[in-house]
Amino acid sequence: MKRVLYVEDEPALGEIFKAVLEARGYSVDVALNGHDGIEMHTTDPYDIVALDYQLPDMSGLDIAREFFSRNSELPVILITGRGNEEVAAEALDIGVSNYIVKDTQSSYLDLLPAVIAHLERRLEMTRVMKAAEKSLRASTEQLQAQLVTQIDTAERYEQQAGELAGLAEELASAQDDLDDYANHDELTGLPNRRLCLDRIENSLGMSRRDNTQVAVIAVTLTSGNIGNVVPKEVARRLGNLIREGDTVSRFENNGFIIVLTNLVDRKLAETVAKRANLSLSEPIGRNGETVSVDVITGIALFPDDGTTAEGLIDSAIALSS
Repeated sequence: MKRVLYVEDEPALGEIFKAVLEARGYSVDVALNGHDGIEMHTTDPYDIVALDYQLPDMSGLDIAREFFSRNSELPVILITGRGNEEVAAEALDIGVSNYIVKDTQSSYLDLLPAVIAHLERRLEMTRVMKAAEKSLRASTEQLQAQLVTQIDTAERYEQQAGELAGLAEELASAQDDLDDYANHDELTGLPNRRLCLDRIENSLGMSRRDNTQVAVIAVTLTSGNIGNVVPKEVARRLGNLIREGDTVSRFENNGFIIVLTNLVDRKLAETVAKRANLSLSEPIGRNGETVSVDVITGIALFPDDGTTAEGLIDSAIALSS
């Protein structure tokens, strides 16, 4: 049973978090301040840690830095009541695995099981990769020793070479899976914030070379509790609107980003934004009922509205809020 520590100064939210995850088989402890959380984890380390950003004695980022100084691979989730891009960027930069924004309807709690499951898979893939690396290293050292003494036959060398090749393939596969988890949203499979920013920067480089434009369209869902079904359907519908080479990303819990490359004017961006509004105006089925999603879109163009990936996204989000 995986052990989870949640550091949260509001006891009611801590109990809700505990109830949601314990119902899915996790063991959960709650600390009401940062010092207690650090002491609990130091005494008996947890498998996964969730941190509220704003605590009475320190910030969640301060606690994360303390934990990472002892174990840089510890899975940490930062939960904050403010959708602050600077906080999100700093959290990802120091090694936080996921960043979740609280909302007034507490729909972020619906995401917790999927986020925790994603972290467990990352832990397992890391374990597999390390085991493969260890086996590969041991086998390589053994083979080198045997080559020096020249006591094995060519058939034995061939067999061991095959084993090494298999281990190398296993290691490469594990690394690919880890890269995929690090760059894609667990729920929808879309590129996440990190990969979206990278693709925008690549598009800007080509745009400067070819003297074309890049459009960033922010699609913000203004409905309350969207759950897990709605984002998947929104991802599918938005994916049907773009060309090959364009990108749809789940940038935040209720926010998506569309990146259109190689544009000569903003007409295509406006057309895609209108089609997104029209497509998402159709009700979405969820748990035997239909849900209507309210959407606001904003368009930012390079170079008129920004010259960096972050700048374009900020401009588009500002127009969609």
